[in-house]
Amino acid sequence: MNSARPTGMKTIASLVALAILGVASTANAQTQVWTLPTPTDINTFLQNAQIASQTCTPIEVAPGVMMPIPCITNLPKPPVDAPDAALPAPAFVPPAVDLRAQGLVGPVKDQAQVGVCWSFAVSTVLENSLRRQGRADVLAPLHVIASDTWTGIWGRGSKEALALESSWPYQPRKACELNDKDDDCGRTYGVRPGSWRSDPVLAAERERARSLGVARAGQARVLKGDQVTQLVTALASGRAVYASIGIDGSAWDFRGARQGVLAPYGGETRGGHAVTIIGYRTIGARQFLIQNSWGKTWGDGGYVWITEPELRKHLHDAFVLDASPVALTAPATPNVQRCPSGWPAILGQCWLG
Repeated sequence: MNSARPTGMKTIASLVALAILGVASTANAQTQVWTLPTPTDINTFLQNAQIASQTCTPIEVAPGVMMPIPCITNLPKPPVDAPDAALPAPAFVPPAVDLRAQGLVGPVKDQAQVGVCWSFAVSTVLENSLRRQGRADVLAPLHVIASDTWTGIWGRGSKEALALESSWPYQPRKACELNDKDDDCGRTYGVRPGSWRSDPVLAAERERARSLGVARAGQARVLKGDQVTQLVTALASGRAVYASIGIDGSAWDFRGARQGVLAPYGGETRGGHAVTIIGYRTIGARQFLIQNSWGKTWGDGGYVWITEPELRKHLHDAFVLDASPVALTAPATPNVQRCPSGWPAILGQCWLG
């Protein structure tokens, strides 16, 4: 994959060697005096180099708002032995699906300037599962990060139930502290990524959230083979899909996305991003509907369409994920027509029985 910044230990070692050989220098009119960097200088240099190796060039997601983007190789990835979704082909595939119209998606959220897109995509997919069960829970991305949900979904499911967003409202500073992967968020919010253990207030909030969980994440199942065909099958059955996609700056920044349909792009120059795919339609070529986590001012109210050729070119991983409620505190989703098969109605009809 293309990356806008250097990666790898060889790069870091080379940069350290350059620093020692003479990056720090002072000079006067007659002589030039070379000095070695202090240990503090080296530590700062190494920390910045590590951040540079994990994040690619930020994207402007709103006027003057730059989003740190992890390089595609640093996005969380499903394990190689992840279970196959193996979704059965429906008897009939509708010409278009928009899970918003069926009341099967949660709200658009805003991760602010913290590189935790994966936690927002996971929470959105779980909210879709809950809505297919008649619930309207909105889950807390902070708890997705804090509970190590990503590791859990590749085993037997998450170890602890996730709290509601209303119980633990998202704050980017807290997300930066909870995020063990370094990114540029620490510079923005004045905290150190992964430092939540030394923040007694945040640690207490994390413990409190554990007692307020309403739903557990189950085992994730990966779309394999022809991912796009499996994606259509999932959407036709009412399922939202987690997707990691290689992105670039011109198509994905707020100027390009505000047109509502992403323009074609060749290189993945800005790294990788996790989103939720919630629909498809056919306008010339087939297009797929993305729900993003960059707020409602990005794209068309937080959504954007991507053409099938572009999706096939840039899609890396995709999986489906179900939630299991553990409490009955959230109101039921109104006006969701259920079919005998248990699936929601699609375009007002029960295509799967």
